[in-house]
Amino acid sequence: MSRIDFQNGFALGLASGGVVESGENSKLNALEGRIDESGVLGSTEGTLTEKVVAVLFYADMAQRILKDETSNVVTIPPMDYSSLPTLRKKFMNYQNIENIQGEINCSNCTDLRSMCQGCSKLKSIELSNTDKVYYWSNAFNGCTSLETVSLLNCINSNGFTSTFLGCNALKNIEFVPETIKQSIEITSPVLSDESIQSIVDGLAYVTISQILTLHTDVKAKLTEDQLVTITNKNWSVA
Repeated sequence: MSRIDFQNGFALGLASGGVVESGENSKLNALEGRIDESGVLGSTEGTLTEKVVAVLFYADMAQRILKDETSNVVTIPPMDYSSLPTLRKKFMNYQNIENIQGEINCSNCTDLRSMCQGCSKLKSIELSNTDKVYYWSNAFNGCTSLETVSLLNCINSNGFTSTFLGCNALKNIEFVPETIKQSIEITSPVLSDESIQSIVDGLAYVTISQILTLHTDVKAKLTEDQLVTITNKNWSVA
């Protein structure tokens, strides 16, 4: 019997979001494919190609079910995230999510890519122990209602590509001092004075010049002392 484990994400990855239709050569009916209680698809007949087609078919069905189940979720209850090595795309399908209760402990996490991408109704998120996180790209991309993010330690980040893209409602953001080592773009026009100071304090001293990109309204609020600090750390403002 051929077995494909749906729980390890392998089969879901094969589907790539596409619909697999049964044709004259696929003989899906002959495969007698099934998913048992442990989430394993088994088939007893058919060629390897036919079995792969069956896996794609069932994976597409699983993706559609997952999307339906998450589309109406508004609140995520407190959970223990501390043992997870990745939170990549963790909440990406939760289109109506407004609140993630409790802090997200990232003590063993290295990957936050697209964690909340597209969560356009999410208002706040609290992170802790993010010092091991290497991948930050698109973490909050498209979170257009996001107002508060804390506490970010970016000491091991490899960059911030589109991390805060579209976060135009962001008022409050907090960084661990001197942990931002790569160019970063935070273009919300409504950042609080405290958040602006936290960003400035969060910039690390770098040997290769980096760029801090801010909204025009926020740049106008920078004090002389803040501008001097930014320059002394070998950063420029765009």
